[in-house]
Amino acid sequence: MRPPQRHPLYVQMFPDYEPRLTAVLAQLAGYRVAERIDWHARVEAWLSNFEGLRDQRLAMTMIERLRVVSEAEIIKGCRSLLETIQASLPRKARLLHFAHETSGGLLVRLLEKDLRVRSFAVLRQADFTKLGALGKLRDGDAVVVWDRFNGTGRQLAKIVKLYGTAFDGSGRKIGALHFAYIAGHRPKKVLPSGAVLHRWIVDIPVVSPEEKDMCDRYAEAAGATETNRKYETGALLTFADNPPNNAPLVLRAPGSDGWSPLLARKETARP
Repeated sequence: MRPPQRHPLYVQMFPDYEPRLTAVLAQLAGYRVAERIDWHARVEAWLSNFEGLRDQRLAMTMIERLRVVSEAEIIKGCRSLLETIQASLPRKARLLHFAHETSGGLLVRLLEKDLRVRSFAVLRQADFTKLGALGKLRDGDAVVVWDRFNGTGRQLAKIVKLYGTAFDGSGRKIGALHFAYIAGHRPKKVLPSGAVLHRWIVDIPVVSPEEKDMCDRYAEAAGATETNRKYETGALLTFADNPPNNAPLVLRAPGSDGWSPLLARKETARP
């Protein structure tokens, strides 16, 4: 692959550049640690995607506010969410856990490994064919659906309907249907009765209007398609292994002939 054509790095001419860059590098050091990324070279190559001083300074302010959620924070967040949900349940209620899509699976495995949630309390994909079977789901059970990021709320509304219908069809009288996210925006619509939303990180930095305009102007260069900006909310947040698709495309776009990547999101197949 040919290296992308780069613009001169005007932003480095200012005396505040080096200390600002040092802070950014320290923050990004927790991202994909096993890959041993040369973040100094990666960040400067990414900044050179942007033409002119104004756009480079805007790009710099974006990555300065980017929150990298470490693996340790994810464990802490899961523990906090779990304690909050358990404290809200009736005394003898049983709490079952289910993973929504790929990143939810990562969280449920963490619950079992690090937070000692017993395997019998985890609903697997195959269990949905026998939810009403003896031992799988009982009257009074509460269910929590786990995932890492909640975006605009449109997808959440679909998820609530999907799982609500599935559990209603089980023939069991379950308690609240909980949805637990490590991070997420406030939903634009009120959830239906019986569904409860929990978010650990609620104060998510997002792009400014000027930064959003810049993201839109460089989206084509970053490889925009009809689908890869569908859930973009301008969230300046990434997990230690992968950014959500709610982050700006210019942050998560893969490398190409015309673009130097920063976080380079790895897409995963949905089960």
